Amino acid sequence: MSLNLRFLAVCASLAFPFLAPAVHAQTSQPRCVEFEILGRGVDKVYNPYRPNDAVDNFTVRATRLSSAVTSVRFLLVDTTPQGNMPKFGVNGPADYGIDWVQDQRRPVFVTGAQAITELNSAMIMFNGRQNTETTVFRLNIPRGQTAIAGRQVERLAVRYQCFAGRDDLGSQLDQFNGLMELSLNIPRIVSAFVGGAGQQHGEIAFGTLGSASNLTKSVSVSVMSTLPYAVDISSQNGLRLQRGRPGEGNIGYRLGIAGLQVTSDATMQCPVTPMPSGESRLVQVTLDGTSVKSQPAGDYSDTITLTFRPNDGYVAGQCRIDNKPPPL
Repeated sequence: MSLNLRFLAVCASLAFPFLAPAVHAQTSQPRCVEFEILGRGVDKVYNPYRPNDAVDNFTVRATRLSSAVTSVRFLLVDTTPQGNMPKFGVNGPADYGIDWVQDQRRPVFVTGAQAITELNSAMIMFNGRQNTETTVFRLNIPRGQTAIAGRQVERLAVRYQCFAGRDDLGSQLDQFNGLMELSLNIPRIVSAFVGGAGQQHGEIAFGTLGSASNLTKSVSVSVMSTLPYAVDISSQNGLRLQRGRPGEGNIGYRLGIAGLQVTSDATMQCPVTPMPSGESRLVQVTLDGTSVKSQPAGDYSDTITLTFRPNDGYVAGQCRIDNKPPPL
């Protein structure tokens, strides 16, 4: 993907390479049921720049470990919350929910030490000699949330209470053994365009220059990413507008990107962009007034190339320019 500015052309290449512990019951009583997510569970791609929520179902199997168990109530527990709010893994979306498909109005997903009641839990009944039963849940992740590229994992805990008929069988227990794992794959995205969405070409045009001309003009480059990125910056004519062949006329100019001064070929390093809006980086050009007055009439131009690429190791919270020494 290239972004071009005529007069000053911007060409951008698009790069797509593509726990807070659960509270365990302090008891010596044996487990009465074991839970696990069947198959691949949820292993979903979450792109924060897409306009739709990420929704997927997963099936939980409960296996009774004692013939005395006739039913079990249980809650699914987030193990990586932020305060009292859920969070998917360490660097995943900060908000998600889980509903019980059988009764979506009943709360079955918690982040703290809530106890099981008849009003807030899913329930599985065991029939006859069959020791396993299944039930289905729905994962919903609202669109547009900050999520860092990579595989984000949420290992749910299960808080459960077994019953023998109507009587409690022991006390409430927590299961946290890796059998209840959900995962999201956040794609590696570094995307850029000039001006409006999808525009690969742009232009900074000063028009006919005179004594009263505005010698500073700019264009906006929009960036969306799911990881830190770098921009390699180069000027075809060494930050000079040239007329015809080299030596036939030069107008020097100052170049600024994102408020940072570029003095030669350079690399700009930036943190991950806000999601889902991305962010705009202003490319600003200021012509040298003395050069403008001293050069013969004609058409002058230069081409600037901006190459966007992933930069996983960058940890600073703002952009930085590393200017390369000018050639000798």
